[in-house]
Amino acid sequence: LGRGLMSASVAFAARGATRARANAPGDAAIGARIALAAYGAAMRATAAATGTTGMGARGGARRGFASSTSADGMKAYKPTSPGQRGRITTTRVHLWKGKPMKALTVGLRKRGGRNNAGRITVWHKGGGH
Repeated sequence: LGRGLMSASVAFAARGATRARANAPGDAAIGARIALAAYGAAMRATAAATGTTGMGARGGARRGFASSTSADGMKAYKPTSPGQRGRITTTRVHLWKGKPMKALTVGLRKRGGRNNAGRITVWHKGGGH
């Protein structure tokens, strides 16, 4: 929608405001701010009258790859590539967000590419600082 429903005088003032802002500081810049504020007010009035956001065909929606999220916690994705077509995942909102429970964790065993005798048996592992 946008400019199609806006009055021509406001659009003209907004265009002139952009030129004034680029050319001269001072009074012209103040006039530019006023004209741009009028332009924004006209856009908001148009959006309120038509029931849209006035931000283009998508209605001002933020671009995202998930097309819909259902109540059962499943998220369907838009087919942005052949590999994405038909992709459905869980939303994971029901998962625990706190720290892990200590009783359910196991220490990470790192050996740096060495066997039980302490000798290097795997290339490019270990060392470090």
